[in-house]
Amino acid sequence: MRYILLIFLVIVSFSIAQQIIQSHNLKKQRIAFGSCNKFFRNHKSDIFYDIAKQNPDIWVWLGDVAYLDYMPLPAYWIPDTDFYQIKLKLDATKNDPAYQEMLKKVNGEVGVWDDHDYGHNNSGMTFKYKEHIRQVWLDFFNEPQNSERRTRDSGIYTSYYLGQQKKIKIILTDVRWNRQSTDILGEKQWIWLEQELNDHKVELFILGTGSQFLPDDRFIPETWDIKSKERFYQIVNKTRASVVIISGDVHYAELMEHPCSQKKVGYKLAEITSSALSFDFNSIQYGEFEAANYFVLTTPTYNEEKDRFNGRNYGIIDVEWDENNIGLTKIKLQVYTIGQIEKPVLERTYKLEEFKYSAERQQNQKSCVVDDVPANDRWKTFALNNLKRLFTEFNQKIVIGALIKLVQLVLLLRFYWYLIYMVFFYQIKEKKD
Repeated sequence: MRYILLIFLVIVSFSIAQQIIQSHNLKKQRIAFGSCNKFFRNHKSDIFYDIAKQNPDIWVWLGDVAYLDYMPLPAYWIPDTDFYQIKLKLDATKNDPAYQEMLKKVNGEVGVWDDHDYGHNNSGMTFKYKEHIRQVWLDFFNEPQNSERRTRDSGIYTSYYLGQQKKIKIILTDVRWNRQSTDILGEKQWIWLEQELNDHKVELFILGTGSQFLPDDRFIPETWDIKSKERFYQIVNKTRASVVIISGDVHYAELMEHPCSQKKVGYKLAEITSSALSFDFNSIQYGEFEAANYFVLTTPTYNEEKDRFNGRNYGIIDVEWDENNIGLTKIKLQVYTIGQIEKPVLERTYKLEEFKYSAERQQNQKSCVVDDVPANDRWKTFALNNLKRLFTEFNQKIVIGALIKLVQLVLLLRFYWYLIYMVFFYQIKEKKD
């Protein structure tokens, strides 16, 4: 009986690691992805009708399926501990007619969480409700009850092949469960990630992460920490894996390239971010703060202004295989907005050979800006430059609006402080009398 159980566990583990999502067309495979949905439950999800028309093979969530915490004041988040309400929030996404229409068109719906559907803004390893939320969150995806993702003590990370030929593997990392200041994944997930990337039948790896990977030079960066990045580069160098990164979280879209990536991993390291699906800066309660956040935080290290978009959006990666020369396979990174399915608002096309390791490229690339500026000081250098750009290049009306909101917040806090003081003062006075 013990041996039968052992064989069963091995089979289950193998099947989880080898999940295959079928493709509509093996010559052209299409991956759609996005993040940050329903900041408020009354936000429209009509963008999923557009995604359905794109006829993707797979839909990938990169976090914030729904906002399970709430924000009573700007930048002040509180986790919701009512698990019935948490389920209702997830169901609001799951049962949305537009979302259901998209699910009819795709062969698979997969995903990983980020902070707000993990349970609390910017939370990590110490978040105490993560085990309870995990089960409800995985129910959203109809994850089997015997899935390792429900019980594993190191997170809900997973992977999928796209198509029977297994040329593409989608790896979804959990950047919340074990998140610490100097390690974003945790040791068990690092070991798993290296095993996943050491899969030599795969031509292209799509690495999904709720938090952005590249931009570490921004004013308040919420990306992979420097030590985790360096460990990732070491794994890629060791496995020679060809990786494209997809990410979410930041409430705008952008295309990025690491300026020193050939030195780091031997090829161009590209990242495409898509966020948000159901709202933009003008449709949420604190829009001016969001807009100021976008203009202040974005910096020119990994891309330029033309490579960013701050409206509602979703991402698409098209892989058009060249049967005669696989290195000439086209990989298109695209961002689309609501009501515009014919032409992307952001687009960049690569050949697969540009993501293949080259020792010559690695040796020949000299140091560049990311290496010249120490990691701990990088954000200071570029943030100061960006503050100058804010008042010269961008809409000053947005800045003024954000400052007005800030003044309103200060006045509101002072009012609350005055009320508390008066109550406390009169209590003391009554005791003296």
